[in-house]
Amino acid sequence: MKTDRIIRLIVLLALCIAPYRAAANIFIADSIDHAPLPGSSLVLPDGTILGITDDNGAIDLQCTTLPFTVRCMGYAEKSVDAISDTVFLAPRNFMLPGLVVVPVDRPVLNLKCYIREYTTAAFGNDTIHMFGEYMADYFLVEQKVKGFKTDNKPKVRASRKRIRHKNASGLDSTAIPGQNDIFMSWLAICSIDPAGKTVPDSVMNGHTMSTAGQYGVLSSMRLSDNRLMTTRDALANRKDHHWSPWIFKLLGLTTDVKDLRSNSIHIIDDRNTYSPRNLQMASFTIEMTMKGKWIKKIFHSSEPITCYSIIEIYPTEAIHLTAVDAKETRNDDSTVEIMPSPMAPPLPLNIVEMLEAEIPEADK
Repeated sequence: MKTDRIIRLIVLLALCIAPYRAAANIFIADSIDHAPLPGSSLVLPDGTILGITDDNGAIDLQCTTLPFTVRCMGYAEKSVDAISDTVFLAPRNFMLPGLVVVPVDRPVLNLKCYIREYTTAAFGNDTIHMFGEYMADYFLVEQKVKGFKTDNKPKVRASRKRIRHKNASGLDSTAIPGQNDIFMSWLAICSIDPAGKTVPDSVMNGHTMSTAGQYGVLSSMRLSDNRLMTTRDALANRKDHHWSPWIFKLLGLTTDVKDLRSNSIHIIDDRNTYSPRNLQMASFTIEMTMKGKWIKKIFHSSEPITCYSIIEIYPTEAIHLTAVDAKETRNDDSTVEIMPSPMAPPLPLNIVEMLEAEIPEADK
């Protein structure tokens, strides 16, 4: 009898603890067609990124604290306060911005974008949150253009950055990172494909088209209303779906990249084609473990550093330029004002707090 009471007590305690601290395999999916949403992020109220979903929209949470928020580009975020097998996200309703396209025979597309970058680095009891907000220009050409060297990476015209360091001892400081401070930015990988393409007939007929890589799904494409959703996994052909750049090892910055994917949403035109001209938004997600000797010195940690980064890109204007005008614009180093895109959702509360925090003069 006493044993039965003890067992019931243990079960009751387990049920009470489960909502707050649980291990679970969770799937994130579209609420309309139930398609998996790879590259979705799970974020705690303080802004800590818990993880990013895989090709199947799944994430294995070994142990986490509730509640958390699920976010995915193009979808309304959702707060989760109880563990469930599947979390459905609803596509966001938004008014399409009026991208300014100059209909002249000019070979260079100047795509102006508003960009956000969120990074969480965790080690031991320390957590570092980094946030960057940018205005950037892309200069895209579908074919070689005489007198213009193509570069599909963003040229930053304005930036605003913050870094927040928190630990179990009560430290909670926010600073504007300087040249000698730690601030990890992955904008250099955020290239945009300049080519215009036709949507395959199977996708137009409502099917999801996937291309297999050696270690995962290399790319997938599906249509939701007139929104073309594409995903590409940069590690699909990497052994065991991992990548450890050798140059980082040589520099004592050993980094094991476990996830590196891009997502994009285009509005298809009346010819069933898509290109940067009708790109609505794009995102890049990265998961990595850093464990080189210099990494540990930089972070003052004897443990590996777990890092998640999410980059969101929102085009605000598209203009066609001649090669001469494009070179002149690209070489212009004057700064511009940061103007958030109406397509971007409101900033999370933790980011607003970072941006509004009083910064000591010594940290400016």
